[in-house]
Amino acid sequence: MAVRKGFGGCALSFVPDRYLQGKVGKSLCRAAVLSNGYSIKYVPDHLITSNLVKLAIETSAPVKDVLLPDGSRSTKGIYYKDYPVLSVVPDKFMSKEMVVLSARLYPESLQYAPKKICFS
Repeated sequence: MAVRKGFGGCALSFVPDRYLQGKVGKSLCRAAVLSNGYSIKYVPDHLITSNLVKLAIETSAPVKDVLLPDGSRSTKGIYYKDYPVLSVVPDKFMSKEMVVLSARLYPESLQYAPKKICFS
């Protein structure tokens, strides 16, 4: 499936709206999020659910091989540590449960949590 490959997690943004409806749309969005949690920012509002947001937070960012100057290889996340999935979660789905989940997996993500949720 094309939404699972390349384009840094934004392949879903190129899918025509007519395919982002019903079961086909749900399936495409789920595949994209499973491939890269950051894809949640390209899921149309009518297809986003709390479960999909939770899946996005739990899905690690893809990694790529990096060739170092000395000829050795390393793996590196293609996204920055300081830009967690929580930062792209729609406000409508931002809940204490999502903040706690994200903080448990990525403590640095707390800086993107709304103060009203952190201090409630």
